[in-house]
This record gives sequence, structure tokens and C-alpha cells, in this order.
Amino acid sequence: MFLFLACVHATAPLPEPVAEVPELAPAPPDEAAAVLIMEAMAVAYGNGDAVEATRLGRDMTATHPTSQYAPLAQEWLGLLATFGQPAPELHVAEWVRGAPPSGDKPVLLVFFEAWCPHCQAEFSLFQEVHERYPGISVVGVTKMSRDTTPEQLAAFVDERHATFAIAREDEGSLTEAFGIEGIPALVIVREGRIAWRGHPALLTTTLLDRMSVAPG
Repeated sequence: MFLFLACVHATAPLPEPVAEVPELAPAPPDEAAAVLIMEAMAVAYGNGDAVEATRLGRDMTATHPTSQYAPLAQEWLGLLATFGQPAPELHVAEWVRGAPPSGDKPVLLVFFEAWCPHCQAEFSLFQEVHERYPGISVVGVTKMSRDTTPEQLAAFVDERHATFAIAREDEGSLTEAFGIEGIPALVIVREGRIAWRGHPALLTTTLLDRMSVAPG
């Protein structure tokens, strides 16, 4: 799972922001410089500027290697390194709702589980992206773990008025293929490659505007 810094917001927020980053306690004086770098890295990352985010991450790990934020910078660098890499094929066990994405639109994969409290809190935001950005195909991906029943999954989706496609993955094959370690997690696939990935709290409308073929 991720930790997040304060003061990272979408450049042009939706009526309901795509995600909000919880505030942390004020950083101790010796961490102030590290926080500034991490805030800048989070903004660049969220906007899809992998080059700048990578530069800041390397700066962070080089100049503040003992900072409490250094492991987070290293984790983000690992994710940024996958940008542009070929994406695994979208093979699933079952399309619970909707159909596989078609055409050339970017695909926003939402890895979630119905029992996950953070997924429960943020799921309506993915529906908002689905409604506002018709140029992006939103697909929810679940393992239906912890003995989640089809009825429980249906209730979870219905309660959040979600109308985007939902797929059950084949024994966690997609989770493993994309290297997902915590949920909720997002991956944007564009033209067969990983265009962006990360926690929903880093997603910005700047990125969505750029990724969308025809923003709503």
C-alpha cells in the first residue's frame, strides 16, 4: 500500500475530485526539504510526467537517503519504470458486467475487492471518470477474494451505481501480471502499453484529459 503527502490536488478538479490526499502531520524540520521534493514528485507523477517524476525521485533518494519518505520515492520510481512497457493481455475468467473494451480508447483498469474499505470509499469516483470521460474505457477488475459471492459483488456495484464493465480475473493472473501489491490500484493501458499506474489518490484530471480520446 502507499503513503501519501499533503497538498497534492488535481490541476482542474472535478465537481467531486478524482481523489483527495489525506493530510499528514507537519514534517519535522529535517524532513521539510524531503517533503517539498516528494510533493513535487507526486504532482509530476499524477500528471503523467514520468521524466520529471523520475528526476525528482532520483534526487530524493540521492539527497535524502535516510528520510522516512525515501522508501516511498523508491517505490514510485519502480512503478514509473514500467511506464511505456508492453501491457499484459486482458485475459479474464468472466465478464461479470459489461463487455471487453473495444476500439483504440485507453483503458483504465481499476483493481478492487468488494470487502476493501478503501475501494468502497473511492468506487463512486471511478464511476464519475466513466461518465465524464467517454474517451476512456473503465474496467473494474476483481479476484472476488475472501469468498466474495456473486450476490455480494452485485450489491457492492449496485450500491455505488456503477455502470462500467466489471471483470473477474482468473485466479489473480492480472494482479500478478501487472505487479499489483495493494488495492485499490489503477493502471492505464494505451496502445498496448502501460501509460500510467498508481494509487487513485495520485490520479489527476490533467492526466485524464490527456489520455482521453474525447473528454466529456
